[in-house]
Amino acid sequence: MTDQSSVEIILKAAVTSPTYETNYVGGGSGAAKQERSRELHRCGEKLLDEILAGVGVTAPIIEHGKRGKPYLKNFPHITFNLSHSGRAALCAVGINAGEIGVDLEYIDRGEDKELHLYSRERAYERIAMELFSAREIERIDSSSDSVAEFFKIWTAHEAYSKFTGDGISQLFRDKGCDEYRGARVFTCTTVISGLEYAVSLAVGRGLTDGMPNIEIINL
Repeated sequence: MTDQSSVEIILKAAVTSPTYETNYVGGGSGAAKQERSRELHRCGEKLLDEILAGVGVTAPIIEHGKRGKPYLKNFPHITFNLSHSGRAALCAVGINAGEIGVDLEYIDRGEDKELHLYSRERAYERIAMELFSAREIERIDSSSDSVAEFFKIWTAHEAYSKFTGDGISQLFRDKGCDEYRGARVFTCTTVISGLEYAVSLAVGRGLTDGMPNIEIINL
């Protein structure tokens, strides 16, 4: 059983199986994207099951709050959040950490035709100009890797919006966000099964040393 006084954050990621990828090569179509999304969501749920079992949680009861955010009714000191992108799923579980939000995004440089999301005509710079704050745009312009910086900012917004439960549209109505009230937000890039991702984590309390290690496992 989990200690109900100490704070812990657990991050685990996994990739979809080779069988799935073989069946859906060239997954640019709408049907293939939907199937990939469903498979990755199931992968995230399996990660959640594994983490909860590892901390002694049995028979968890998952319900949804007013804004649709899921929570553990019978283990209120444990919070969780899921994300997926590209070929990977990610699960974050917080113990005595307050609210939590996580986002994972494949850093799309146009190199993987199956996963390519943005055409050259729909440049990141234009999206940033429409949605990000002036300070965030400056961060992208001054970065040695503007594409990765774009996704780091994007995932930070997503993670924070999942932390609050408000949805990312509110942040973009406010033209970005230079301050994450009530949360600590950590961002990094990582490689999962040969693909590069941006990851952001928003937590309510207990995390001061930066992003926890992400354990990559096989399901």
